[in-house]
Amino acid sequence: MRNLVVIAALCAALPLAAQSQPQGSQPKPAPAPTLEKPGMAAPDAKSEKPVKLAAPKPVNPDTGKTVEEIIARVNNEIITRSEYEKARISAQEDARSECQNRCTPEQLQTNIEDRQKHTLRDLVDQSLLVQRAKDMGTWA
Repeated sequence: MRNLVVIAALCAALPLAAQSQPQGSQPKPAPAPTLEKPGMAAPDAKSEKPVKLAAPKPVNPDTGKTVEEIIARVNNEIITRSEYEKARISAQEDARSECQNRCTPEQLQTNIEDRQKHTLRDLVDQSLLVQRAKDMGTWA
């Protein structure tokens, strides 16, 4: 029973002891919570002040430029715009070499247009054939 009285007295004395301050010292108020703003980090543990981060750099519009445009996807492989343009130029050169002074300018132009029309389809077919050969193990 005596222990119970001692514990009750300590419990009552603790809040009173916490309120009394030594003479001559001012109580330190608790810091007010601050909201973080963009560009600020959590408060520094020592100073309790928010740490200012470096300002974000402006976005350069040229950094997101497309390097290569994909115009077709054949299973896991792609056909790029540059591959397509090279194939169109090659089709034009093939048509010219095939005609070589045997065709009229109109026939040559028609031949070039037909070949260029089918360029993408030919690239897709070529890619499918290469993939099939790889699957069969005949392509290195």
